[in-house]
Amino acid sequence: MDPRRLLVLISLLGIGCTHGALARRLVTAPNLQKAPNPEFRKLTGDFMHVSVPVGPSGGELKALIVEPGDWHFQYSFMPQKTQKVFTANLQMSFRKPEAFRAEPKGTVFLLHGFGQQKEHMLHWALALAQQGYRCVLVDLRGHGGSSGGWIGYGAFEVGDLRSLLDVLAARQLIAGRIGVLGVSLGASVALQWAGADDRLATVVALEAFADPRRAMSTMVHNFPPFRRKLWWASEATLEIALDEAPKYAGFRWADVDVPKSVQAIPGPILFIHGAEDAMVPSEHSQVLCAVSKPGSRLLIVPTQDHITLALCLQPIDATVFEWMDQHLAVKP
Repeated sequence: MDPRRLLVLISLLGIGCTHGALARRLVTAPNLQKAPNPEFRKLTGDFMHVSVPVGPSGGELKALIVEPGDWHFQYSFMPQKTQKVFTANLQMSFRKPEAFRAEPKGTVFLLHGFGQQKEHMLHWALALAQQGYRCVLVDLRGHGGSSGGWIGYGAFEVGDLRSLLDVLAARQLIAGRIGVLGVSLGASVALQWAGADDRLATVVALEAFADPRRAMSTMVHNFPPFRRKLWWASEATLEIALDEAPKYAGFRWADVDVPKSVQAIPGPILFIHGAEDAMVPSEHSQVLCAVSKPGSRLLIVPTQDHITLALCLQPIDATVFEWMDQHLAVKP
């Protein structure tokens, strides 16, 4: 056999053997691939822990509720980046309020990014709680303590969150108007949820993706843990895996139409994106903002990338507080 033909055959066999495993990995629950961080449990003793059954499979979502009050919250995040190394000095402290606010301004759901868990949104929850909001931090399906063998990038998660809201409302744990603040995957899920559930009054979407397949492609190429673990995957293998991943979980990429969801949201949306985001470039938020309702706003933050924007509060916290007050707080 011609050696060149043999190399092509070997290459094709390699793609066939590996793309299926990679495709499944892209939709397998992250908490089945890596155990949730047990240290986070130590941070959450002063909050209400909630478990809510969702879906026909008998799964459940885990959530935390942070009541509004003065948590004596202190937070600082100082990243240090070079071409090859990223380090950060992150410090956070808080303690239980002497008294809670009797009437919350409203309720804000916090949705984390891919592979993370609800405690990664604790800085936003405490900051918003100090502003007078009841905050609900959610482990999306297959993340943190929530169950679910597959993730759907919104295809399944919207139904989960609607069920969660039903249960919390029935338990009288929802106060006032409802907003959602999400990061990355959580932002795109929030937009899809708001497009399907008119109980949500507003969304703040940090570094949302408009196209999940394209976002996962750039994420794999630009997120260091993915690059290290998937060094063996050729470009052809990756593209086939991205095309086939949804079928293993039981959805289609077409089911995750974030722009269509944004068009269905009746009110304005606040989009925030880092100017230096290479994992989910700011063009995603630009596409979404362009089809959102009048009054929506896109804030591009200089020097911030996908990781640092998710961890920072300043300089965007004042904008977020003002937005929530405008769209959620009860007017006199």
